[in-house]
Amino acid sequence: MISASSDDYGKGAKTENVSVILGLDNEDEMRAIYEKLSSEGGQVKVELQKTFFGALHGQVADGKNGITWVMNCFAGN
Repeated sequence: MISASSDDYGKGAKTENVSVILGLDNEDEMRAIYEKLSSEGGQVKVELQKTFFGALHGQVADGKNGITWVMNCFAGN
């Protein structure tokens, strides 16, 4: 018999230190996602910027769950 217990049983999943990486093909779409996340209580981690690796890059932690959305777009570069 295996038995386990947790103080978190029945509570929502923890989203601390969770990142989702989005690879986008359209800069306009990426800018729209970035602006929506940041305008709805999100915390900007990295401003949108061109990178040395040839992508438009930005990071925003959403205001609802604290998930960090890491976005890269290589289109037009």
